[in-house]
Amino acid sequence: MLQKDTYTGPNGGNAKSPRFYQLYMPHDDEVTLSLLNRAWKSGFDVLMLTTDTWQLGWRPTDINIANYTHVHAFSSDVLTFYYPGTPGNELGESDPAYMAKHHDDLAQDKGHWIDSSVWHGKPHTWEKVRWLIGEWKKISDGRPFVLKGIQSVADANRALEIGCDGIVVTNHAGRQVDGAVGSLDVLPEIAEAVGDSVCCLTLAILSEHTQLLLFRRRRQVTIVLMHSITFVLHRRGFIIDAGDLLNGLR
Repeated sequence: MLQKDTYTGPNGGNAKSPRFYQLYMPHDDEVTLSLLNRAWKSGFDVLMLTTDTWQLGWRPTDINIANYTHVHAFSSDVLTFYYPGTPGNELGESDPAYMAKHHDDLAQDKGHWIDSSVWHGKPHTWEKVRWLIGEWKKISDGRPFVLKGIQSVADANRALEIGCDGIVVTNHAGRQVDGAVGSLDVLPEIAEAVGDSVCCLTLAILSEHTQLLLFRRRRQVTIVLMHSITFVLHRRGFIIDAGDLLNGLR
């Protein structure tokens, strides 16, 4: 998510550790390059491409509570959000390249951004990932590129072959494909296969899935680190903590 292109991050000397920008790559190169440039200018110096599935997963829990803000977050005025002042990051409305090409389409098709192959609807190829790596390296002067969503040794080796600096072993919280293999199940063989060739990470996400909640225990993190994983990514922890207000934030 990009709010304003004014943050001075690692590539600007204002932070002690790298900032990762997680990219859901559009099928429009102009929009992709616009996002990459904005990410770099906003202080992100590691690009992380998420590649678990090419379409939003079937999520009954979200459907039951109508948790699809990217679909129904419009008021009667198609381009006005329920939250005044919100620039529409998830829908692409904050991106100049996207709006220049698709503003008129949105007036006719509210789901254009997600259902009409602007973002989702068809898979990317390994060659497209190779292209993305090259573009990011040019924009960022050689900063790291990480591929997120690896679940097999074959894909890990392919990521290494095309020039990825790191991989993230994850099944996207199990929310994308029912029955997806657990990260801990494939982690040892992937870590052994890639060795020190790339930075190997895994992802801990707090969710309703019991097997993922186990990541909250130190034992699980210890197991991961014993497999020579560089570090464990942890999403949304600060949001969970904020639920306990001041105590949680402390």
